[in-house]
Amino acid sequence: MRNSNKVVVITGAASGMGKETSILFSKEGYSVVCTDINKSLLDETVSTIQKNGGKTISVIADITKVDDIKNLAAIVEKEFGKVDILIHCAGLVKAKELVDYSEDEMDLMVNVNLKGVYRCCKYFLPLMIKKKSGLIINISSKAGKLPQAGALLYHTTKWGVVGFTKSLGLEVRKYGIKAVVINPGATDTGFYNNMGLSKELLAKFLKPLDIAKACLFVAGQSENCFVEEIDMIPMTETLEVNFK
Repeated sequence: MRNSNKVVVITGAASGMGKETSILFSKEGYSVVCTDINKSLLDETVSTIQKNGGKTISVIADITKVDDIKNLAAIVEKEFGKVDILIHCAGLVKAKELVDYSEDEMDLMVNVNLKGVYRCCKYFLPLMIKKKSGLIINISSKAGKLPQAGALLYHTTKWGVVGFTKSLGLEVRKYGIKAVVINPGATDTGFYNNMGLSKELLAKFLKPLDIAKACLFVAGQSENCFVEEIDMIPMTETLEVNFK
């Protein structure tokens, strides 16, 4: 089967973009390492993959904890001896005005959305460097390129992911490794569902599967083709969502 010898690690695999990406890559023959902090939802992702005949293992890991990520990388090395693709879908959204954030909330947002990306890349890169190839896909957001009031800390962390990924791409190219950032616009996930938006409005947003397909597109490029960045927007891009 195509890609049957390739291994992909996907964070945030319990729901949304991470779940859809895990399922899609498994259908393409990849061995999928699904990781998340939510065991019950992660088990559902793994069950779906296995029912479809896919190859997968799950690892509970908190991306805010260094030891968890070190352990995740060690498990992947032990089970597969390599990693071909790392896709970072895990993230945290909390929309507030700056004065309303507590110190703990600010620390958590940065720890998940920025340092979580740093950690995963840092501890999986040695496996890629060892074999002189690899692909890292970090999911940022259009929020990482456009300022907006009411969710500025989220936007700030996503700007950081864009800058980090582009800089990382320059740093690791000498090892034959690619680093790509994908920036989705409004996507129909649990965050928007909790905002009380209408079904008609949500139907116009991107779907998690759209982002999964973009990841698969990037993974399907030839070794000498480097897709640096993908912006994804719904057809209703001019629509502005008020976070207040």
